[in-house]
Amino acid sequence: MKKTLLIAVLALSYYTMQAQMGPGPKIEFGIKGGFSVANMTDMGQSVYDYSPIPSLHGGALLNIKFDDRPSGFALQPELVFSGQGGVAPFPGSDGNTHNYTTDLVYLNIPVLLQYQFRTGWRLETGPQFGFLLSATETGYGEHHVDTKDIYHSTDFSWAFGAGYMARNGFGVDARANIGFSDINSDTTPGQDENMNNDVFQLGIFYQFGHHYYRHY
Repeated sequence: MKKTLLIAVLALSYYTMQAQMGPGPKIEFGIKGGFSVANMTDMGQSVYDYSPIPSLHGGALLNIKFDDRPSGFALQPELVFSGQGGVAPFPGSDGNTHNYTTDLVYLNIPVLLQYQFRTGWRLETGPQFGFLLSATETGYGEHHVDTKDIYHSTDFSWAFGAGYMARNGFGVDARANIGFSDINSDTTPGQDENMNNDVFQLGIFYQFGHHYYRHY
């Protein structure tokens, strides 16, 4: 009788523990970084023809998988420092036209819905909210001018991306962030065009504590 009671208690304890630790969200912390190509566009309405500039991005992520199956949906919020901006010709003080580079630094918060395939590939899309940290213009004579006051402090874009993660937690991803909000707050006549941030990112990432059995 005592043995039967002991077995019953152990079995109950086991299934209670399994219920508490069983199917549910699986959360992994990660870091990421890489190369970016950014531009400032306004659907061709600007008097200035902006060209892309290279930059860098880097930050942290949380990957929240809804269950522990090899394939399925996940939610991935991130905190990413991102260099953005563009380069355009402006008339200089010497009467000639010179290229002026606008360097913008944002703290971006994308919230991505992912579908993860059992092979390690993943597709993702979702909104991104940006907060302007700094804005600098560099032009003729290499003068650096703080231009943060002519840009809105927030930005909204939509992200589309794809990536691949190996079973050891290392991965690569590519992402396009398409700007939807006007970042230009300058109301000076001739300078009040609607400007959007468009950014393409190519990077690497690592998710800590990733379990090998989640693929294949």
